[in-house]
Amino acid sequence: MFGFEPLYHALDDGELEFGEIGLLHDPVVLEMNGNKEQIKKRLENNRELYKELSFEFEHYSDQIDERLKKKYGEKFRKKITGSLDAWNSISFQEHLDEIDRNKTQGVYFAEIQLSEGTKVYYRSKSVTKAGKRDQHLICWGITGLENISLKLAFSGDSIHRGDIKVTGKNFERDEIRFDCTSGSMKSYVNLRIPNSDTARYFNLKINRERSSEVHNFRFLVLPGHMDVIDEIQNCFLVDPRKRHVKLRRESQELSISNSQSEKVTLSENGQIVDSRK
Repeated sequence: MFGFEPLYHALDDGELEFGEIGLLHDPVVLEMNGNKEQIKKRLENNRELYKELSFEFEHYSDQIDERLKKKYGEKFRKKITGSLDAWNSISFQEHLDEIDRNKTQGVYFAEIQLSEGTKVYYRSKSVTKAGKRDQHLICWGITGLENISLKLAFSGDSIHRGDIKVTGKNFERDEIRFDCTSGSMKSYVNLRIPNSDTARYFNLKINRERSSEVHNFRFLVLPGHMDVIDEIQNCFLVDPRKRHVKLRRESQELSISNSQSEKVTLSENGQIVDSRK
């Protein structure tokens, strides 16, 4: 008797209230006939999602947007967080449609195209799908070049100016110029970055509705007179917020010069080593 108590209360007024038995509202299942296994599977999936969302909203309500970004797009996340029980007022089928839609990636980073006098090292954070949407770049222009110019090329859906957000603490507002263009089967973000005599960092975010289409490009822009060490091109990560570069290497040694100079041990923060010696 006690195992059926939630079902009894759900039917007490003559109407089935899905929420009272730990399910999202699902009129679709009421119209399914014949295939009991299919019905059972749908109810199990419904209950699993209900439990997941109930747990998230109960224990992580202040982090809910970040925790659900892989499952739902930005607009849907706002919809289900509009009120305390908003997530439970949306049908199970609407949840399923959004989850499936958010899995489909429509924009893919393809390549970087450089203008004359501009050079760049770039790499993905990792080989996963998410890692490939997190690009790290060290770029520089030859001495005397006024602006560093490059194109970020994407395949799939078009990129629009409103999708782009640029942040950088040591750049003035609108100092980094960009626009969007489309070509045959590709769209481009055209960047023009002023050359400088100091190293500067910024982040360019492609902020799309689907989380599977959000891309980050983390830039370190170097002045043309600075030497760039070839040995780091496959192991660096750029952090514009902290304004530093992290090296992912198994070895504790790094060659910074072609000359047969003696080894230098770094023993303190801010230590400077002259690679020309």
